[in-house]
Amino acid sequence: MSKKVLLIAGGGTIGTYVSEELLKKDVIVDVICMEDMASDNEGLTFYKGVATDEYLEEFLTDRHYDAIVNFLHYTDAEDFRKIYPLFKKSSDQYVFLSSYRVYADSRLPITEESPRLYDTVYDKDFTEVDTYAIPKSMCEDFLKKECGDDNWTIVRPVISFSSRRLDLLLYSGTILARKALQKTKLRLPEQVRNLYAGIDWAGNTGKIISNLLFKDEAKREIFTISSGQNMTWGQVADAYTNAMGIEFDWISEEEFYETTYKNYVPEHKLMWNYDRAFNRQIDASKVLRVSGLNKDDFCSIEDGIRKEFNNILSNRVKIAQIGINLNSHGEDIFSTLKRFPDIYDIKGYALVEDERETCSHKLSVFDGYRELSLDEILSDESIQAVTVETDEVHLLKYALMAAKNNKHIHMEKPGSQDIESFREIIELMKKNNKVFHMGYMYRYNPYIQEAIKKANSGEFGEILSVEAEMSRCDNEAVLKWLGNFKGGMMFYLGCHLIDLIMQIQGEPKEISVFNCSSNPDTIDTEDFGMVAFKYKNGVSTIKTSACEPDGFLRRRLFINGKKGYVEIKPLEVHVKDTLYTFYSEKDEKVSGKDRIREKSRNFDRYYDMMYNFSKMVRGEMENPYSYEYETKLFETILRCCKVENE
Repeated sequence: MSKKVLLIAGGGTIGTYVSEELLKKDVIVDVICMEDMASDNEGLTFYKGVATDEYLEEFLTDRHYDAIVNFLHYTDAEDFRKIYPLFKKSSDQYVFLSSYRVYADSRLPITEESPRLYDTVYDKDFTEVDTYAIPKSMCEDFLKKECGDDNWTIVRPVISFSSRRLDLLLYSGTILARKALQKTKLRLPEQVRNLYAGIDWAGNTGKIISNLLFKDEAKREIFTISSGQNMTWGQVADAYTNAMGIEFDWISEEEFYETTYKNYVPEHKLMWNYDRAFNRQIDASKVLRVSGLNKDDFCSIEDGIRKEFNNILSNRVKIAQIGINLNSHGEDIFSTLKRFPDIYDIKGYALVEDERETCSHKLSVFDGYRELSLDEILSDESIQAVTVETDEVHLLKYALMAAKNNKHIHMEKPGSQDIESFREIIELMKKNNKVFHMGYMYRYNPYIQEAIKKANSGEFGEILSVEAEMSRCDNEAVLKWLGNFKGGMMFYLGCHLIDLIMQIQGEPKEISVFNCSSNPDTIDTEDFGMVAFKYKNGVSTIKTSACEPDGFLRRRLFINGKKGYVEIKPLEVHVKDTLYTFYSEKDEKVSGKDRIREKSRNFDRYYDMMYNFSKMVRGEMENPYSYEYETKLFETILRCCKVENE
């Protein structure tokens, strides 16, 4: 009978390779992960879920495994103590994922008996705030001291890189691939150049862990997971250069601390001070002996980098842009695509309607990219996705063409005022299981989304009303252009606010519309918009104007509940090619001053928007805005503009 293994939170960097190795041995593998993942191997099953105690208790009812490998990180060791009996009962071997980062800076080479930070460091600035090495050590001690007769195995992997996360010192994620493709140098501190790096290819790590399963000699033992290649950070950097073409500038220790280290967040400073700046030469003899592997069984770090970089290139989303516009975000969207050479393979762009003349001053954004005909984009089956960024008047026309040609779509908001075309697009996208992603920028404003999350969780109690404002002061040309749409500003900018209120309160019971022109004798455009949404327990309002000096700084979102409120004002402040906002929150139990009043971190309107779109296209993330929601939102927008939906 085949062995059976459960990987908890096992859809990530190391878990993917553990699964791959186990499947080679005809082991049946179940994986619990938060991502939407599918398998074409009958021996591998993914279960989408957040591995809370409640979820695991239900999942493991009437299930038993030959081994459970748990990739969850417990910041509180007490949480691990509580759930461990379930793992013990449900498996013949339990593998706890610790980390090589538990080791102190000590005599080389590092063995499994080397001193740990937890046992040797008394700096409270570290021990009282660290959320990684210290709790992992506490979990280790629980297993060793209180569960000595159980069938546990503790593994301490070194940094393990893959296409999901290429690592070099504190550079991680996709930045190394991105900088390589952009031909941009990264700076590294000379002080660590000749220090041994605790790093390996995730494929090697997965192979070692998989070969520790089902072995009695691996039970009640601790292993540092490394293939023992023991390269210095300088050698690792050279491997990245050889495999990816990325170049580095080695800077002095003084320059590093003045220009780089001081900008690290506290967590990264701890990681630097208590790991990356340590010498990490690993003695891998114990794990190689018990796993039955030898150095010839492993891929070199350089070849691992090359393999993962090629995976990144082959998995990029092939995309093209249709159109650009005068008054919306087409230029910004294409600029953002260019920032992700590791995620998007931009095949080109097409100009439609009269954009070559009307948008001539914006076309430099396309420099260096191939101009294609519309038909070339639509008929090319290798182009997976399009950004539809032409003028609002024509958006649905071209989005419908893309939908009929089986493309994933990111479309400028809100569309043209044609409900039947919108519904046809949605039906096609749903039928073909394609992503339909809208450019509502506040969906990616971190403070707005946090406020909505709190409102929907009940933190503010029953929501009584929402007040949303979004105004600016436009010139005569824009005012005339707004005349293309019934509702004017309510359609153009009010759509953002309608989206926010519906995320919080859903579809209104009644809608009262007060859109008008501020100067009907001169321009017949509804440049002032106001709408009231009637709900069972209150009224929410939307106001938008194209004739309000400094209106940008008065943009606001106010959410009022029976237990408290939150106000974000202004919604965005522009500074140095980035944005921030101000956030205030109050609880009914706290009288006087605001409970919270703070300036947000800087953020970008479009970075998360287009990054998340790529994840949706690749099936790594579910679109949180359903086809049905987008349809209901568009119908409501048209009602707010007094456009008939039939």
